[in-house]
Parts: sequence; C-alpha cells; structure tokens
Amino acid sequence: INEIVAMRSSESSLHESQIKELQAAAEQSKLKLMQAEAFQAERDVLAAKVETLQGELDDVQAERGQLEHYRGIRQELEESRGRLEDELMATAQLVTDLELRLQAKEDNLFAAQEEIAELESQGATAAKQLELEFQQKLQAMEGNPQLWPLAAKDLEQSLRKEIDGLEKAAKQHQRDKEEAEYQRDR
Repeated sequence: INEIVAMRSSESSLHESQIKELQAAAEQSKLKLMQAEAFQAERDVLAAKVETLQGELDDVQAERGQLEHYRGIRQELEESRGRLEDELMATAQLVTDLELRLQAKEDNLFAAQEEIAELESQGATAAKQLELEFQQKLQAMEGNPQLWPLAAKDLEQSLRKEIDGLEKAAKQHQRDKEEAEYQRDR
C-alpha cells in the first residue's frame, strides 16, 4: 500500500508537476497570444496609418498634377503678358510718333494761318490804296474836264489790272487757306 500511496503520491507529484508545466505552458501561450493580439492591433493601426498616408500621397500627387497644370497656365499668362507689354510699347511709340506728326501739322497750320492773315491784311491795304487812288483820280478829273475821257480810259484799264491782280491774290489766298485746312485735317 505504501507503494501504491508512494506511487500515487509520485503520480500525484508527477501530475502536479505536469499540471504546473501545462499551466506554465498555458500562461506562456496566453502571454504569446496577448503579444500576438497586441502585434495584430499594432499592425492594424499601422495598416490604417499606411492607408491614410497612401490617401494623402494620392492627394499630394493629384495636387502636384494640378500644380503642374497651374504652372503651365502661369507660363502661358507670363508669355501673354510679355506679348501685351511689347504691343503696349509699340502702341506707345506709335502714339508718340502720331503726337509729333500732329504737332508738326499744327505748327504748319499756325504758320499758314499767320500767312493767310498777312495776305488778308495786304489785300485790305491794297483795296484801301486802290480806293484812295480812285478817289484822287476822280477828284483830278472833276477839276479838269478835258481829262475825263482819257482819264476814264486809263482809270478803267488801271482798275481792270488791279481787279485782275486782286482776283489772282484772292484765288491764291483761297488755295492757301484750303491747303492749310487740308494739312490741319490730316
């Protein structure tokens, strides 16, 4: 019996040691399972972060594509601005040239107007002189009846020449005036 008790006791100790080993192995497995679950949770978190980062990377790449598109548009706008600045400079030069031409035309017009005024003044002076000479000849004829027929003929010829001269001067004056107006309107 002692042997049986000893055997049982030895079996019991063996069982106890096996149970302890199994318990230790179970604890070890439980610890490994918890570590594996922690690693799995950490992997899930990292996978979510990777997915988020991949989404952000996709967004950045899409933005980079848009940025390249906008860079192209900016380049086109800068080129257009350069062309417009060139056109503006050419237009400014054209305006300057036209202003100089206009000033020259105005100067010519002013000179022509002064010349016309001078010619008009000379014409008025000549007309007064003719009238004065005519009056003088009439007075001379009144005092000497013998001079009337001859003086009348001379006066007529003299007046015709003067009238012809005045008509020529008037026509020249009109041509000068029209030329001045034409120059001004150009």
